[in-house]
Amino acid sequence: MYNNRVIADWLSHMYELLVGYMHNDDLSALMNGPVRKKLGIIPSHVTWGGTLCRHLPPPLVAGFC
Repeated sequence: MYNNRVIADWLSHMYELLVGYMHNDDLSALMNGPVRKKLGIIPSHVTWGGTLCRHLPPPLVAGFC
């Protein structure tokens, strides 16, 4: 069986590969500013970026959140 470190390393790699590159300041500013305003349906408590770590169990996100 895999230990927690192996799983955390794999999750970190997959996060960076599939999602991490999208979480830069310019994109976050765009999504949380003009896009939010234009759509007009995004609740104020929802923001672009940084939500993954709040929804996964702490052992899975240790080391990359």
